[in-house]
This record gives sequence, structure tokens and C-alpha cells, in this order.
Amino acid sequence: MVERLKSVAMTIAGLAVFVGLFFAYNMAYNMISPIAIMSTLEGGHWAGYYNTANSGKVWCLCKFFRSDKSTLMVMLSPGKTTDVFAVRRESDDENFAHLYMDSKENTVRIEAKQLYLGKRYILQRLMVGRFSDFWERNSNDAIRGNVSSLPGKPEFAVERSLQGDRAVSFCNQYVLGEAGFSSLKELDSFLEGVAARYQ
Repeated sequence: MVERLKSVAMTIAGLAVFVGLFFAYNMAYNMISPIAIMSTLEGGHWAGYYNTANSGKVWCLCKFFRSDKSTLMVMLSPGKTTDVFAVRRESDDENFAHLYMDSKENTVRIEAKQLYLGKRYILQRLMVGRFSDFWERNSNDAIRGNVSSLPGKPEFAVERSLQGDRAVSFCNQYVLGEAGFSSLKELDSFLEGVAARYQ
């Protein structure tokens, strides 16, 4: 019995040493090669959705615009309805960039988080069972959060997965249907015109 307890204790101690060495190596490597950054919001189109009490999941297309004064997000929803948000992003948190998006037209507010590009989220990935890639640097810059100003704080999420004509295809298939745009130039011209009214 005593020998068995010693064997278990040695196994646990060995695992603890391995984990400690691994994290020490990772911390040292990150100090030598600190490439974690906040992704650029502008450029490209963001595909996503938000939840509503009446319609459930609503698909949307977003694009960010930056001026000397501020950053704006134009959100295009079904029926070619648009919402414009003033965007503020903070990086005080070492794990997430926090985004606060306030409507320029009403009291709607979105509070969201975004992972840092290039950062290693080892412990977080291990905790959710991602054992095959837990050491890799993050390449996901999706923005996820909630419409905090509405009852129930419905979910909001967008990811930058659309380049070129894929933005038009997504917009016409999921957001607007037959009332969509014929080209990327037409889509961007429409979004830029909406943003220009608030810049």
C-alpha cells in the first residue's frame, strides 16, 4: 500500500514538473517573441448575426470605417436597414480586447470581446479540451458579445471571413435576398455613403 502511494505521488510530482517546465518555457518564449496584437478592424467585411426577441437570429454584414475623430461600424441588416455605431476599443485586459459600440441613432449598445492575434491561450484551450492545438498562436479575431442595452442581453457575433465578391454573395444570400447588390463596388459605395453621414 505504501509503495503504491509512493508511485502515485511520484507520478503526480513528475506531471507537475513537466507542466511547470512547459509553462516556464512558454512564458520565456513569449517574452522573447511578443507578437500578440489587436487586429485591424478596418478593411474587409465582417459576417455575423445578432439575436432578437421577435425574429430570433438575424444575419448581418458589418464594415468598419476610421476617421480622424473616431471609428464607426456600419451594420447592414435585412431590408437594407442600417445601424451605425461609434466604436471604442480598449486593451487593458491581457486576454481580450474589449469593444464598446454605441448606436449613433438610438440607445442600443453592444459590449463585446476579441482575442489578440498571435497570443497563446494555452490554459484556456486545455480547459475546453483542445489538446491538439493548445500551444499554437491565436489566429481568430472574431468579435463576440451581447447587446447589453436590451432585455436578456441578446448575443452578437461577427467574424472577418469575407473578402472580395464573397461579401456580396453572403450579403445577397443571407442578409438581403433578392434585394441585394450586383457588385462589390455597389455594396461598398452604399456602406461608405451611410458612414459618411456620421463622419
